[in-house]
Amino acid sequence: MAQEFTTPDKHLKTHTSLLARDPLVSYFVLAYGIAWLLWLPLLLSKGGGLGLIPFTTETTLSGLKTVTIIILGAFGPAIAAVIMTAITEGRAGVALFFRRIVRVRVGFQWYLMAMFLPLLALWPVLVVPAQSSRVFSVQGGITLLAYVAFVLVDMIFGSPLGEEPGWRGFALPRLQRQMGPLKGTLLLGILWALWHAPLAFFTVWGLNYQRGGIVPGFLLFTLTAISYSVIMTWLFNNTRGSLFLAIMFHSAVDTSPAITLLLFPQSANNAVKASGPTILAAIALTAALWVVIAGIVLIATRGKLSYNPSIEQDVHPSPAPSVLE
Repeated sequence: MAQEFTTPDKHLKTHTSLLARDPLVSYFVLAYGIAWLLWLPLLLSKGGGLGLIPFTTETTLSGLKTVTIIILGAFGPAIAAVIMTAITEGRAGVALFFRRIVRVRVGFQWYLMAMFLPLLALWPVLVVPAQSSRVFSVQGGITLLAYVAFVLVDMIFGSPLGEEPGWRGFALPRLQRQMGPLKGTLLLGILWALWHAPLAFFTVWGLNYQRGGIVPGFLLFTLTAISYSVIMTWLFNNTRGSLFLAIMFHSAVDTSPAITLLLFPQSANNAVKASGPTILAAIALTAALWVVIAGIVLIATRGKLSYNPSIEQDVHPSPAPSVLE
């Protein structure tokens, strides 16, 4: 009987064909797998993790080692997106994918939306006269400029650059096409939130959820992530699938608490001393705000989130190349 020999190229095509059978499922498996594998030392470490290995992580987000590992894992979605785009759309798809990351020629109003809409989360500060006066002052103006600078820096060096090319770059267009904009966005929001679970349960990233009650805290985080997703889909569909704006919005969300810390340094001490119920109430207040904003967007767009099938030509090469082209 003749022995059959297989070449590395044949093995490669077999593996890629398996991934190409269901690109979305394959993408999410890779996005979760890559990130969670890179985060494994945090989960098993002493300090913020389970203490099963001698590796020690810092118990505050100022710890460079912890933040570095978190950000490295955050590039899992982008890495998975590049792999799956190469498999499903070839070199033309990968080239378009990277062009969308720097797609900056969109309406100026969308830049304002992406940069400053997250600041609505600071509304509790504005309703207290003694605090609002500091916001509308020279110090407030300088702080606002610092905020813009922080957002731009985080776009380059933070986790949004690792996440959004995957969530909004690869997954969202396909979910919208298969399920519609609303259902696809809701599913993406849930999967995006669950992807954070190892950080929320076992590391310093999720310290507030752990202090306030991990189950209710993470459920509220999931609700907030779904609301963010609704807003980001709306931005995405109005900016020809620009990933630059998605990264900017995500970075602004992450950076907006810095304004409170810069204007009111004592708020950091208050946060450290806050009780579990107080922390949970703050998380719930944030979630409620974003649910309201997302609801307004849904009502204004009649649930369509500005989706138009013509966006396909902006996010996919045409004609689509064959696998491994």
